[in-house]
Amino acid sequence: MFVALKNVLPLGILVAIVCVSDCTSHDEGSGSCPQFELLRGRDGRYGREGAKGEKGEVGSIGLPGHQGEMGGPGIQGPVGISGPRGAVGERGER
Repeated sequence: MFVALKNVLPLGILVAIVCVSDCTSHDEGSGSCPQFELLRGRDGRYGREGAKGEKGEVGSIGLPGHQGEMGGPGIQGPVGISGPRGAVGERGER
């Protein structure tokens, strides 16, 4: 039993070193390793920023407005006041 454990122990150390170096190089330096998920919880990652939306279409130009109606005829002015009656003419000769 002791002999078998002695032969397996260096192999276990080698696997642990490979796992740690593999996780730190490919996991952006976070140090989390999928093999050790049961021992230590994995840190959550932030999602990537979403893609920028497409630019909207340009709106169409509005229709021209209707022309205003022509004004009606003007109001007629008041009728003028009659002038004073003229003087009586002189009587003619007979």
